Amino acid sequence: MIDCRIMSPDTASEQIVTIPAKPSDALNDPAHKLAPEGHPFIRGGALVGMIALAMGWGTLALLALAFAAFSVIFFRNPQPATPARPGLAVSPASGKVIVVEEAFEPDFLRARALHIAIFLNVVDIHVNRAPVKGKVVDLHYHPGRFISATSDKCAEVNERNHVVFECAEEGATGARVLVTQIAGLIARRIVCHARLADLYRRGEAFGLIRFGSRTDLWLPLGSRAQVAVGERVRVGESVVAELPAAPAVERAADGVADAGAEA
Repeated sequence: MIDCRIMSPDTASEQIVTIPAKPSDALNDPAHKLAPEGHPFIRGGALVGMIALAMGWGTLALLALAFAAFSVIFFRNPQPATPARPGLAVSPASGKVIVVEEAFEPDFLRARALHIAIFLNVVDIHVNRAPVKGKVVDLHYHPGRFISATSDKCAEVNERNHVVFECAEEGATGARVLVTQIAGLIARRIVCHARLADLYRRGEAFGLIRFGSRTDLWLPLGSRAQVAVGERVRVGESVVAELPAAPAVERAADGVADAGAEA
């Protein structure tokens, strides 16, 4: 459990609010500039490199130290400047947008939805973050193959992990949002810290993929894409879609328009 101190608007006094701890809290700690999952790779590479240098094995030392340096780049974990405006979905991954389409999602949403797919190369940030504020209502890991993440078939045959959020964003409350972590040709390990009933803020980290991969996002029908194929997006920061407008807001707008017409 985490204790946070806030000011009460009624008493102007400080109160302590307890927030349930999540396994992903370490990824969201600003002090962790590197994902904790990368520490064994960085330390291991550096240790082998130093031993190899001491033994005079120059080639091995160079390779090991280069791997340690690469791991520092790969596991970097900058905290995003997530936009606060209501009704937005941010990118769950950093990389290149390779799919923007309206399609039928048969397994978890069982409905037509806005589908956005992002390809991550080995130098992109590989931490995955929640695209919307919401509660985790479904998790499913599927073992599979490791073909290139640029292939159209990878979302069907590769190792992958599905995280379904019950959206709590304005205009889409209660709608389901699906994020799928997909391993690629080089990636051999999907890490997901999310648990059922965990609550996530928009832009909050829930896992990562090692090394090179793809992340698919499925948003409620009516969401308006704000990215196009070929664009590069940044995890937790880039707005990829505007969620459907709240029906109540739409009705109110219609009422104002009707009143203006009558006047």
